[in-house]
Amino acid sequence: MVTFEQYLDALRYALNHLYDPNIQRTSPLTGILGLSGGPHAGLVLQQALIEGIESLKVQADAAPHSPLRRTYEILLFRYVQQWSQQEVADQLGISPRHLRREQQAALETLAQRLCERHRVTLAPP
Repeated sequence: MVTFEQYLDALRYALNHLYDPNIQRTSPLTGILGLSGGPHAGLVLQQALIEGIESLKVQADAAPHSPLRRTYEILLFRYVQQWSQQEVADQLGISPRHLRREQQAALETLAQRLCERHRVTLAPP
């Protein structure tokens, strides 16, 4: 059983290498999330991560500056669309430093969502 910090580190690493099948195939996140292994483990993990991010998408009529919308946009731009931190910060009208703080919070939100969706039990801190 892994701690939340170990899980978060594995999630961050997998997201930073979202489109690298060799990294995804051997990611400990596959086991943590209880996904099937085998020759397509990398694709299964990649799809689970993208679906997890998409599950955070808010309704079109939600407030433009709602926290959940911001969380979704940060994760979408940074990991799915692979924008640099500077590009995302510029898009959102915030400093790169502020983005780093919000990105950490967004990762934690995604981690919680994935725990719920995949019924992950983590070791107590």
